[in-house]
Amino acid sequence: MPSVRSRPIMERHLQTVLLSVIVAALLWFGSSVVDVREGFARQDEKMISVQSQLAQIQTDLRAQSDKYYPKADAERDITSMRSDIRTLRERVTVLEGKDP
Repeated sequence: MPSVRSRPIMERHLQTVLLSVIVAALLWFGSSVVDVREGFARQDEKMISVQSQLAQIQTDLRAQSDKYYPKADAERDITSMRSDIRTLRERVTVLEGKDP
């Protein structure tokens, strides 16, 4: 009869060990989920901060835009200056041609 009685005790010990392993796995999983959620919350805060900074930079750039020389204006002015230089060269050439 000792073998009949030892079997349920062994099963109870095995069940206790299995239950402990399952509980430990659930605790680890729960802890991991909490860590991931905290990470997401931190990332959300960082994104909000970056968006705020970006909006501030855009506002600053709009406020400063009238202080800069736009590329289109610069190209237009350069073209105009080159045209004036060509005209002046032609005039000098004409004047030098009549002088000698």
